[in-house]
Amino acid sequence: MKSYWIACLLLTALMIDFAGCRKKPDDDPKKCKDCIVVYKPNIYIYPKQTLNISVALDFPKGGNVVASIPTYRSGWNVTVTPEGKINNQYDYLFYESEQPDEWQYKTGYTIARDSLEIFLRVIWRLTISKPTRSKTLLITGSRY
Repeated sequence: MKSYWIACLLLTALMIDFAGCRKKPDDDPKKCKDCIVVYKPNIYIYPKQTLNISVALDFPKGGNVVASIPTYRSGWNVTVTPEGKINNQYDYLFYESEQPDEWQYKTGYTIARDSLEIFLRVIWRLTISKPTRSKTLLITGSRY
């Protein structure tokens, strides 16, 4: 079960890294001036048996959910099947969040656009189940 949650966290981190972070336009003076919106992180869940679970996000440096499917209030309370179907309707929990721009930019990897699909396939093959890989590649690939 631990490896499952580690894989979920890794997928979320990868989606944050590769789906992109962009500075928001300064349209509201009350909004955080140094915040960015993190686009398209998805959470996939594959329990061994059908479960009713609660999933909540934590933003230790500040932040909040700005878009979600299904609706995120103070978390998601969902029923998930072993096939990964959430509330008999969704394949994953989707959200976008606004967070302070405290990402490090000094080290890391830069993957050329034409190499991104191959790179992600290798990472996913090591960490993510086969049905999730194809769904995520469709979602991520369509953005680039």
